[in-house]
Amino acid sequence: MILKSNREREELIFANLKDKFQLSSEFLHGDSPDYVGSYKGERLGIEITEIYASERLRRFEVQKDQIVNCARKKAIEIGLPPLRVIVRFGFKINGIKKGRRNYLSDKLFELVKINCPKYGDRIELDYENDIPDEFDLIVIKNTGWSKIHIWYVERVGFVTDSFSDKLQQRIDSKAEKIESYLTKCDRCWLVIVGLGISPSNFYEIDKDMEPIIYKSPFEKVFFLEAFSKILKELKVESTE
Repeated sequence: MILKSNREREELIFANLKDKFQLSSEFLHGDSPDYVGSYKGERLGIEITEIYASERLRRFEVQKDQIVNCARKKAIEIGLPPLRVIVRFGFKINGIKKGRRNYLSDKLFELVKINCPKYGDRIELDYENDIPDEFDLIVIKNTGWSKIHIWYVERVGFVTDSFSDKLQQRIDSKAEKIESYLTKCDRCWLVIVGLGISPSNFYEIDKDMEPIIYKSPFEKVFFLEAFSKILKELKVESTE
């Protein structure tokens, strides 16, 4: 999901609410709030926001994806056979400058091109193979069964299951815009999303968090664990 555009992610997220509350097809995608449509005789607005451990970590994840995707496109352009490439970045690396990103993308492409395995084989490259310091491991597989290139970043992280303060911060941030939202709808719901696909967004609500009451001007506030499609309604106390 992280490689999709904001619009595509919002559509996937909205689908979870649409199924649960039987929202009509009249809901239209827009901005501030993200969706507006008729619900129980009123205009309902739905605002969607994502939650991340830190913007710095999120930016680094995007940088890594861009490096790998750029190399994959070059492999496709020159006609390399469909490969499965897994890239593990070094754990001590927490950011890559723009100029260096271009170099790493070119280098990754060259390494894969030079070490392209035969049908059914795999090749692993690590520090002993003179790869850039930013890379910890590159695995190249030629499975033969895939018709498309599948290149991705290996992600390792821990699930955060106690983050009520961060949830309240996201609610407060969106609460600042509630008056603007209500010019387009009669009531508004907020959906906070943990994508669950990379370390910056590994979030799950545990039992200790379920009784917590959040302050919110939104009629309803939900937390969606997008990867597992688990939607939970948070307990809220109105601040209107």
